Amino acid sequence: DGTVLLRSLFRRKELHIPEGVKYVEKVAFWYDDKLETITFPSSLREISDNSFSNIPNLKQVVIPEGLEKLIVQCFMGCENLVSFDLPSTLQLLGWETFEGCKHLTKLILRPDHVIAYSARRHEFYPYGTCRLYVPREALDAYRNDLYWGQFKHIHPISELTL
Repeated sequence: DGTVLLRSLFRRKELHIPEGVKYVEKVAFWYDDKLETITFPSSLREISDNSFSNIPNLKQVVIPEGLEKLIVQCFMGCENLVSFDLPSTLQLLGWETFEGCKHLTKLILRPDHVIAYSARRHEFYPYGTCRLYVPREALDAYRNDLYWGQFKHIHPISELTL
């Protein structure tokens, strides 16, 4: 019915997921060594296990409002990913989403509450270089959180320079 993206048989530099897709299936684009840019539709609600993991040329991800769930290891191993922007509609951030994203320097979390996240201790390499941007009203909660509080740089989104 056009709401589930199963797989792409073609490897390409740019991916435009069509409007109407709500769910990206497991390992749909796993290790697509050509992929550099992804455009997500506003209809997207969930990205499943390893859907976009191990994509070496992916550098930036911006997910539009509407996405609710990033399941286990969705973007794991995207070693050149430097920027990731998550919408305020996010409800679930699966474990090891960013495992192996060793060049991630900017993570933007737009929900106005702390997103629960179970991660391995050294998932960000290191916490000192990745800047975390959150809504001003959630700033203290992120700084006091057991996991997110490990980030040395936690700023309000209003200070974000694009």
